[in-house]
Amino acid sequence: MLQGQGRVVDNYLYIFVGTFVGGGLVLAGHIVAGVRGNAAAIGSMPVGLAGAGVTPPQLLQLASGWQLEQALEAAGLDPLLVHRAEVLNPAYSTFTTPWLAQAGQALAMTVTSAAALVDLDAVVIDGSLGSPLIEALITTTREQLLLYNMDGLQSPAVMAGQVGAHARALGGSLLPLYSQFFP
Repeated sequence: MLQGQGRVVDNYLYIFVGTFVGGGLVLAGHIVAGVRGNAAAIGSMPVGLAGAGVTPPQLLQLASGWQLEQALEAAGLDPLLVHRAEVLNPAYSTFTTPWLAQAGQALAMTVTSAAALVDLDAVVIDGSLGSPLIEALITTTREQLLLYNMDGLQSPAVMAGQVGAHARALGGSLLPLYSQFFP
């Protein structure tokens, strides 16, 4: 019943990057919803350490496409560039380079935290942003992941999703079927 990489990977964290960022967790080939339906609600995951007067940002504040869309719009550019390959042209690097660095760092921390909590084979990154931008984000995330100490952990593979912009709709439509007909 699972789609995309779920057909070949049994244990993975699915990360969807669009205007916002969210996720899903699959263990032993089964979608894990959690007691309150919030399993893998990674958008709310803190990225950083809290301290006196310091509240760390959540993943959605650092790795959502919204930040890039807002930066483009503030410069008088079309925020929908995030869906087109041309957003990676050098003319837009003032916007894409910082966003990719920030989002890749935040996602690498999330991947490391998830690997420490759940024994994952992979992390699948997909989204509604343009494929070239998602690929650049995957590359940056992989590079940032190398900076983490993975002693005692199995570093999951970071893979590109195969469903893309329709993943939310497809996943949402499959959930009732999954809950009714699969153990």
